[in-house]
Amino acid sequence: MAKNLTEKVALVTSGSRGIGAATAGMPHGETSCGMLPHILRYNAPVNAARQAVLAEAAGQGGRELADLIGDLVSSLELPLRLRDAGVGADEIEAVAAAAMHDRWLQTNPRPIPTEAEMLKLLQSAR
Repeated sequence: MAKNLTEKVALVTSGSRGIGAATAGMPHGETSCGMLPHILRYNAPVNAARQAVLAEAAGQGGRELADLIGDLVSSLELPLRLRDAGVGADEIEAVAAAAMHDRWLQTNPRPIPTEAEMLKLLQSAR
């Protein structure tokens, strides 16, 4: 059970916890909302089938889960991009460096092995 729970939490948490902490003031919930579509796209090469099951369960089979989540976040009027939450382009490198130290990062379904890879992910969400 714990391993299964860890895998589920890792889908989002590992990609957003360190990012939120590093932005000094961006609430974790907003970080998760804003980053989730981007993290889902990043992880799709290794868990697209699992994402498809979730999209189907939401009654949206055939749609990308990242797009569904993006629509949901937008409908809640929450930030969908880091810039919408006030994260400046000049902060992205520091955020990437800090996010690499989050203990949940190692549980992400698709490894984010380097700061450069984290930076690419963050820039996709900027």
